[in-house]
Formats: sequence, C-alpha cells, structure tokens
Amino acid sequence: MFVFSIACPSAKAPPDVSIMLTDKVGRTSRLHRDDVCSLELPLQSCLTRLSFLEQPSPPIVLQAVATALSRFLAVNSPLALGSLRELKCLFDNGSSGQILLDDVVFDQ
Repeated sequence: MFVFSIACPSAKAPPDVSIMLTDKVGRTSRLHRDDVCSLELPLQSCLTRLSFLEQPSPPIVLQAVATALSRFLAVNSPLALGSLRELKCLFDNGSSGQILLDDVVFDQ
C-alpha cells in the first residue's frame, strides 16, 4: 500500500504531475496523479464583506490518499516493490505550479 497526503495550495488548476517509483536496480514505473487521486482546489471563502480584512490565502487542507502499489506493477511489472529506492513527483507537459506532499508511507 502506498499512502500519502497531498494538496494544491494554488487556486489555479492543479498542475499536471506524475508519481514515479524507482527500485534499487534503476527500474521505474510512473503513474499520472489523476490515475491515483483527484486533487481538489482549496476552498475560497469570505468571512466578511470587506475583502481587505480577509487572509491573503485560504488554509491548506491535505487530502489523504491510499493506493495499492500493484498499480505501479501494471505499468512496469519488473519493478521490485520490496527494494524501492526513490519516489519522484514529475511535472508533465511543461506544467508548472505547486503541490504539497507529506506523510509518505509504503506498507505491505
């Protein structure tokens, strides 16, 4: 099981991101973020009618995500899940922006 928390702090559309796992031999497997989870934008809210009294940005709320590591095997079956060495978040198609990734756990 692959468990993590993710957030998009920007009010713009979430960036185009893939998650890539690499084992100790260098074999990789990559899943697009949309194949793992949908990323919700932060809620915009106003507590007053006077916008200058509002905080400059909404609070960031992390979304908890859990997905089976076997989903990465469907992309590249030789990937050795027992000897993972690296996790990368890659911005695809010239995409830019921000994401927050926290509480990453690999569990059997």
